[in-house]
Amino acid sequence: AKPAKGGAVRRFSLPLIELGEKEQKVPSLDFKAVVETDAARLAEAIEDVDIVGESVSFVIDKKKFKISAAGDLRKAEIEIEAGDGATIDAKEMVKSKFSVEYLKKMMQGGKLADKVVLRLSQDYPIKLEYTAVDKLHLAFILAPRVDND
Repeated sequence: AKPAKGGAVRRFSLPLIELGEKEQKVPSLDFKAVVETDAARLAEAIEDVDIVGESVSFVIDKKKFKISAAGDLRKAEIEIEAGDGATIDAKEMVKSKFSVEYLKKMMQGGKLADKVVLRLSQDYPIKLEYTAVDKLHLAFILAPRVDND
């Protein structure tokens, strides 16, 4: 590929998880809530909750997107309201918990695109999508963290 005038060709390699030689099929998923927000804002929130715990809860309703974590006597909570840097489309209130470690790796997509779209359902995998128009579409799917109580 030739770079645009005055530009450069860039290639990225983002090692996340070793999948082996087998090609993975993308599952067909049905999501009940979608949030579009600033990628840097989400990455900052994930960094904040990493201080508190190993897992993060995402709660989405029609008006807000809440990111929270709790640890031994510690708690962190970030709320992003619809219209305040986020677009929210929720058919119902959903809550899911995920590994902070894997989400932090997925946040690297924010280096390539300004916005991120999160698709969730109750205790269901999350799909994160980064898109730069006419340049790239990067998507991640992460299984929820299940507590064995």
